[in-house]
Amino acid sequence: MQHHDVIVFALQVGAMLTAALVCGQIMRALRQPAVLGELLGGILLGPTVLGALAPHAYAWLFPATGAVTVGRDAMLKIGMLFFMFVAGLEVNPAYLQKRGRSVVGTSLLGIVLPCGLGLGTVLLLPEV
Repeated sequence: MQHHDVIVFALQVGAMLTAALVCGQIMRALRQPAVLGELLGGILLGPTVLGALAPHAYAWLFPATGAVTVGRDAMLKIGMLFFMFVAGLEVNPAYLQKRGRSVVGTSLLGIVLPCGLGLGTVLLLPEV
């Protein structure tokens, strides 16, 4: 990894952490979970917003190839592991016990309905 790669990697980490913290605090001020703001920060820094509004800046800050990409991908995988852990810590077990049936029903409906619709579409439509 060259000097330039280390600088880009540090800027990537700094931009991601700043976006997550700022958006998380905004969501807390709006009485929403910080996780929602952190996800929003990722969307803002990703190809959806930053890549569409400033494609050259996005390509420079988040290059698609090279040593920086390998380091960023490794860091993102570890970060997602911790992110899911923290999101799980914010789940209130008392709320789940109180609303268990509706939570299970909603979860199953959110899985079974899209899978069923997709399977039905594939089986009913002729080959393309």
